[in-house]
Amino acid sequence: MISIDDLHFWNNFANDEDTESSVLHIEMNQEITCTLERMKEVYRQLLVLKYELELSYKDIALLLGMKVETVRTYLFRARKEFQEMWRTLNG
Repeated sequence: MISIDDLHFWNNFANDEDTESSVLHIEMNQEITCTLERMKEVYRQLLVLKYELELSYKDIALLLGMKVETVRTYLFRARKEFQEMWRTLNG
């Protein structure tokens, strides 16, 4: 349980800039997750594999049983769909 008298608790909030940055980071992650959840499953999978897990086109192709060129094409479409949804949801 966190106590208001706990020095460690207050040290975590000592730097307002770090706190603000952390909050903004959390909000951005929530917005990204919300956008991804609204996308087609295959596009969401591809974006996560490429940008979250940092897999190569070749590794993604092997994992999903696709040709590398298909992965490239689908990722292009996935990025475009993400951008359009992001603009719609976040103005």
